[in-house]
Amino acid sequence: MKALRKLIVPVIALGIGLAAGYAIRAEAAETQTPTLKQMLDLMNAALGYISEYYVEPTDKAELVQAALKGMLSSLDPYSEFMTPKDKEELEEETSGEYSGVGMQVGLRDGWPTVIAPFDDSPAQKKGLRSGDKIIEIEGESTYGMGINDVVKKLRGPEGTNVTIKVLKPGLNDPVEITLTRAKIKIHPVPYYDLIEGSIGYIKMTSFSSDAAAELAAIIDTLNSRGMKGLILDLRGNPGGLLREAVDVSDVFLAKNSLIVSTRGRGTEDVINYFARNPEKLSLDVPMVVLVDQGSASASEIVAGALQDWDRALIIGDTTFGKGLVQRVFPLDYNYALRLTTSRYYTPSGRCINKITKLGGKETKDTTDMVFYTKRFEREVMSSDGIVPDVVIEPEKTKELTAKAIADGGLFAFALKYTEKHKTLPSSGKIALTSADMAEFKKFLADRKLTFTECEWEESYDQLKYWLEQDIAEKYWGLKGRYRQSLVGDPVVEEALKRLREARKTDDLFLAIGAGKAGK
Repeated sequence: MKALRKLIVPVIALGIGLAAGYAIRAEAAETQTPTLKQMLDLMNAALGYISEYYVEPTDKAELVQAALKGMLSSLDPYSEFMTPKDKEELEEETSGEYSGVGMQVGLRDGWPTVIAPFDDSPAQKKGLRSGDKIIEIEGESTYGMGINDVVKKLRGPEGTNVTIKVLKPGLNDPVEITLTRAKIKIHPVPYYDLIEGSIGYIKMTSFSSDAAAELAAIIDTLNSRGMKGLILDLRGNPGGLLREAVDVSDVFLAKNSLIVSTRGRGTEDVINYFARNPEKLSLDVPMVVLVDQGSASASEIVAGALQDWDRALIIGDTTFGKGLVQRVFPLDYNYALRLTTSRYYTPSGRCINKITKLGGKETKDTTDMVFYTKRFEREVMSSDGIVPDVVIEPEKTKELTAKAIADGGLFAFALKYTEKHKTLPSSGKIALTSADMAEFKKFLADRKLTFTECEWEESYDQLKYWLEQDIAEKYWGLKGRYRQSLVGDPVVEEALKRLREARKTDDLFLAIGAGKAGK
């Protein structure tokens, strides 16, 4: 034992001496800016030490790959060093099909946060909504985790499970949810129709390949049916391809109208995108665009262009604020870089990017500056996203609603209801009675879901709204769900009210105090 103590003392002393030496050299190094050569030398040295002395055998190629991934992820949440598998997954996603849980995720205050769940996906069916914070994946805290790592943990083979903990806005306690991965098929326009006779409604959920062509064909169809006003619903649309956003805007704007500008770090790195074709929808037809916190990227390009040209009234909640453009650079051996290369700006000059830290440095965009629309010269703010002309804040999910959805109670009761009521309602819509809701209340209690009478009362309307959609989907499929979702939707009701009172586009803006007729 004494011999052991004698051995420990010099070892500790050596450790202290080395530490002191490192500290002195570190203090001296702080006054110098390291050169690229020095850093590459240090990387090679570190690689050698790890390879020689690490407690377990390591693969040098894997270590360098990890270093490359770390280098790219340090720039911003969207830049990435892509392996061949990563590249393949990106191509699948932009084509509109992949395997996972079906939601777009972004970073907010260090936490991965749901931008929007995709329609008919496992995430949507389990009640995940825009603004939900994912605080754990399979028991691992996600705070500070990169977006690309989060996505990889959520994706996986069809039929496998992943358990997450979610903190919903307005709730104190997280909800644990198990999602079963499925094949995700993203349909750019899953639903459209004429509502109230002559007002068109189009739900657009992504800007994947051919989204603009599909939209243009639908506009032709609705025009042939006598459309006199249009609602374009971009709520929960997380974006997609830049070219599709430009082509969608082209459908509604006059030829040669500026749609969006992308600006890189150099003065020469500016690209302006203009409408190349005459508008598909007459400029006199009044139009409303619906947005929320789940509207991001390409959705914000479209909403920003139509707002800046006073072509459409924007109604809803402030959008997500992703004003960065990524470009994929192919590398040898089927690897690639996805790199943020520019910001985009709306026709009035606004950059609505919420992220201000790029490349490890704080940057200043156009936030809080005032800009003016093209026709009516209305003031529009450059903020953390597109601020609607008419703001309607979304209702927060009640605690009982979140529990009932996560527990599967709404889905299970919808099945029971449709088995009991075999005859489909002739109206094509569901209207649950107080007796139906009393039966649902007992059904939840029988499933051992605990709640107070007060919680039931405050969640009643919200539960009814979501339950009616689940039942409509069982009867008529996804189109039935969309049709039902319009009933009692305050944002849609506001849009309908505005369109009823407008015979032409200018009427929408004069009603909110625009100072002059269009030029």
